[in-house]
Amino acid sequence: MSVENLTSRALETATLVRLSSGLLMRHAPEEDWRVTFLLTSDREITRLNSRFMNSGEATDVLAFDTSDRFNRVREGEVYISVDRADENAAIYQVTLEQELHRLVAHGLLHLLGYSDSTASGREEMTRLEDEALARFHPDAEYTNCGGKPS
Repeated sequence: MSVENLTSRALETATLVRLSSGLLMRHAPEEDWRVTFLLTSDREITRLNSRFMNSGEATDVLAFDTSDRFNRVREGEVYISVDRADENAAIYQVTLEQELHRLVAHGLLHLLGYSDSTASGREEMTRLEDEALARFHPDAEYTNCGGKPS
């Protein structure tokens, strides 16, 4: 796991690595994963969203499975808009760090094959995000941002 902060903001990233490692050990213990989290801006994530998802709008998280079918190590990239995360944190009355944790969990779940394109899929992903966040930091309050659209 690695985190690349492509923004000018000073962000603590070690907890993102710990959270993602714990989530992968719980949901994909038999798989080797190499995931890079790229903390970026609305401008960059809008460019990526337009190019790969045919949507010219900013989003909070994009996940890409970049695995090579001939390599036993699964690989992925998760792009997170810090601008979106900051706005979401204000809306859901959580800290930026808490929102980044949720987006890390959300992006990893997409890499593991979960989809939020239906109401039931969104509910399942939110439940799994809540579970991962509760295990990672049981004293933190994450409930205000659960169930939000991504």
